[in-house]
Amino acid sequence: MILEELEGTQFKVYVTTVVMRVSSYKNGRTAIECIIKGTDKVYGTLTVNIPDVHLEKDEIIVRTNHENTLIAQEAFATGLFNRTGKPTLVPNTQIWAIK
Repeated sequence: MILEELEGTQFKVYVTTVVMRVSSYKNGRTAIECIIKGTDKVYGTLTVNIPDVHLEKDEIIVRTNHENTLIAQEAFATGLFNRTGKPTLVPNTQIWAIK
């Protein structure tokens, strides 16, 4: 999938509709924020940048900590991602591949 296709993808977290906003971290890795639909307010950040973790071009590191659990679950449910099962060695994170 082309990263631009992720931009604007909508899903619900509880009763709030969020929209994916795709950008890049300073090192060029993909960053995904979830913005409350119709606003510029960040609901949460799906990704985290851990430079020491090797990623393929189509992979992201997802925050799965307590505050991000539902965001990660609902983002995964969009069908746009696959869990790779690759270790990050950082608690509460997973490596996902963008389909």
